[in-house]
Amino acid sequence: MLAHDWVDVQATFVEVQSRRAQALRRFATRLDLQHRIEVVEERAEVVAHDHVHRERYDLVTARSFGPPAVAAETAAGLVRMSGWLVVSEPPGGALDRWARDPMHELGFGAPALATANGASYMATQKQRPTLSEIPRNATKLAKQPLW
Repeated sequence: MLAHDWVDVQATFVEVQSRRAQALRRFATRLDLQHRIEVVEERAEVVAHDHVHRERYDLVTARSFGPPAVAAETAAGLVRMSGWLVVSEPPGGALDRWARDPMHELGFGAPALATANGASYMATQKQRPTLSEIPRNATKLAKQPLW
């Protein structure tokens, strides 16, 4: 767990399902990390428009969040300038899943693949602010992805 290993870091977990959010809070307390971990129980695309969270984070990670276009658009509203988005990829990864031009429109640099201990990840750095209307609502994200 990153929050456990990085002792000088504050962490925010975003989880829409109440049962999972409660479990995250319990785990944080059991690990004595409740003073450094906040659990926000809401849809990530809603949190990304909240001024408290908007483009605030140095690092946003995602796993099994949704297709690349949904994960990138949602994260764009959370990652600060010069911050990083890191998303787990299927084994072997494939950069063609991350369309370069739409990623640039969201404010990200060129996506890159990395592997560690057999797992694959896409990483990209935020280069410029994201338009205020991004991310779009959940329905538009699902029905009209950017790619």
